[in-house]
Formats: sequence, structure tokens, C-alpha cells
Amino acid sequence: MHPVLVRIGYFGPRILMVLSLIVSMSHKMVIIGIILGSSINYMINSTLKKIIKEPRPSRTYHYVSSDLTEKTRSASELGTQSYGMPSGHSQNVWFYTSFMYFTFRNMYITLLFMGVAITTSIQRVAYLNHTSKQVVVGCVIGILFGYTMTKIMAKLVPYIKNTAIFHTFDARKVYW
Repeated sequence: MHPVLVRIGYFGPRILMVLSLIVSMSHKMVIIGIILGSSINYMINSTLKKIIKEPRPSRTYHYVSSDLTEKTRSASELGTQSYGMPSGHSQNVWFYTSFMYFTFRNMYITLLFMGVAITTSIQRVAYLNHTSKQVVVGCVIGILFGYTMTKIMAKLVPYIKNTAIFHTFDARKVYW
């Protein structure tokens, strides 16, 4: 796999979080939805890993360090993250992708997000950090939760947008 794609795959959740916040800059409620949804999504993933306890396919965990070099370490050093079901990277990138799709319905944003999400999903399997099944389950959970989060935010907007903090909320291009 090309080194640039490896890094996009490894940092996919962070890339999509930043892109989500940039795209949503003028939509305060969408930003709240991204931050709240991301936090809940992380808790769902951690809880499922502790319940399912399915190990990663390899005893060696491949990652990209802060200096952007590829490194490995023993999966046993990861604590509860030594479990691979469902893939957290996959779950997160597909959460952002579906949340942004159901919020804005913009083809260009969706295609960009899908490109990063697909790259991340492939990278997780190619580097043996997850099995295909772990990645697919992460995808499904992420997509379903992204959709669910848009529905939750649609219900909350009427209550929150009238508060003083969110008085300037602009819902022109949000499909809630």
C-alpha cells in the first residue's frame, strides 16, 4: 500500500473529524452533533470491544507514530484495544461519512469522505490490525449510528436553537 494511503488510513478518523468541523463551521448545531456523536460513538466502540473480546488477527499492531513513520508493537501492549471487534477506525470514519451525508446531502463532501473511509477500511485489513469481518461490522455500526445521530439532532434542534448561545443557528442547507 502506498505510504500516503497508509497515513490517510491510519489518521482517517482524525482527518474526517477535522473536515467535518471545517465543513460545518457556520452550522453550530451540526458541530454539536459531530462532537456529541463522536464521543458517543467512541464509547459504543469501547463497550462493544470489552463485551465481544475478539482479538485482532495479528499479535503485532501496525501504527503510524507522531513523526509519521510506520511502527509496530505487540498487540498485548494495547490493553483493551488489543480487541479488534468492531474496528474503531472503521466505525469512526463511517460515522463521520454517514453523519455528513445525512446532514448536508452534498455529493462532493460525501465522495471525499467515502474516499477516506474506504482507504481507512482497506488499510486496517491490509496491515492485519483487523479482519474483514471486524472492519465490516465497524462500518455498519458507524453508518447506523451516523444516521441515528442525525435523527437525534433533528429532534434536539427545536429545543436548543432558541437558546441565547445558538440564536444565530443557520439551517438553510441542513437536512434535519
